[in-house]
Amino acid sequence: MVVQKTQHATQPGKGPAVSPGRFGLLLILLIVTYLLSAFTNGQWIEALRVILFAGAALLALRNAVVPPRTARLILIIVLAGLSP
Repeated sequence: MVVQKTQHATQPGKGPAVSPGRFGLLLILLIVTYLLSAFTNGQWIEALRVILFAGAALLALRNAVVPPRTARLILIIVLAGLSP
């Protein structure tokens, strides 16, 4: 059986088609980041937490049903906000 992946496929009156299980990794990443924040302290944990939150944001942006141009614009704004 061959399953084809569709992007931005819509059905009349139902909105965009979303494949099940698409946000599972994002949920796991957010839970791990939250647990790190709640139960640990330290300089390297702070850096790891920022990296995990950035990864979660990128994963959410990748999984979102937005046009690629909008995704790039959001990514540029986020990266500009991270610079010191």
